[in-house]
Amino acid sequence: LYASFGDAMRPDLAGGTEPRLASVQRLAGAARQPGPFATGLRNVQGLAFHPRTRELFAVDHGPSGMTQEGGRAGHDELNVLREGSWHGWGAQPVLDGQPVPHVPPVAVWKEAIA
Repeated sequence: LYASFGDAMRPDLAGGTEPRLASVQRLAGAARQPGPFATGLRNVQGLAFHPRTRELFAVDHGPSGMTQEGGRAGHDELNVLREGSWHGWGAQPVLDGQPVPHVPPVAVWKEAIA
């Protein structure tokens, strides 16, 4: 079971000390380390598994033009999520002293598609 958590209108905290913000969490299934499955996701609008490869896809709602988002708007994304992946929203996480690499989206829409 997976659940998505938005940035709670606090992009400054996403990827920082609140590990649930801007992430997808694995809530059940095989034994895993506690913590987010994938981070750096502003506000996931939907999750789906590829029918053949079983990869987990997420449609992520881009910025809405609010002041705390630097006035940016649009740029909704389609991302392939992998355990431990970071998708660019909020602070870049560090693991074992190294920054977690950014995983680019597979598609980006200039205008919001939600």
